[in-house]
Amino acid sequence: VTVQEKPQEQTPLPTVNEIRVGGSITGHAEANADVYISQTEGFGSYKTIRTDANGNFKWDSIPYTVNAGDKLYFTSKTDGKTESGKVAVTVQEKPQEQTPLPTVNEIRVGGSITGHAEANADVYISQTEGFGSYKTIRTDADGNFKWDSIPYTVNAGDKLYFTSKTDGKTESGKVA
Repeated sequence: VTVQEKPQEQTPLPTVNEIRVGGSITGHAEANADVYISQTEGFGSYKTIRTDANGNFKWDSIPYTVNAGDKLYFTSKTDGKTESGKVAVTVQEKPQEQTPLPTVNEIRVGGSITGHAEANADVYISQTEGFGSYKTIRTDADGNFKWDSIPYTVNAGDKLYFTSKTDGKTESGKVA
């Protein structure tokens, strides 16, 4: 009987968290393993990260050449084991920041509507929660807004709904 070499154990696949444009790459592999990252499936590795004693890894400086929809490929290798298989992760779009909620001062019949939102934001005012906007006011450079001519259709006890939006951000939630 010929004695055979013990086959090498394969390093387990790394797990990679969601990747967003402009974000960092984080994940988990075996402790003290090398994690190889590539932009090509054929694996021309362009970054190697060593995991910590708990198996965590992080790369903060994703190259500017990585765009939403691109795939990044990951493998890992621990000393004494063969390299893991490949994991492919699709890069997601960076989520837009949400415009903060506007604040609205007390409103009285016959008075004006005043409040505060982000500077240079559009504040939308509606009499319906479904938001059929009937007035849009642009805030000033300090975020203040004022509407002097409240419609005669607004009565005591009515609810008005407010939301705001700043360029480059998603619309805020509603304030009633």
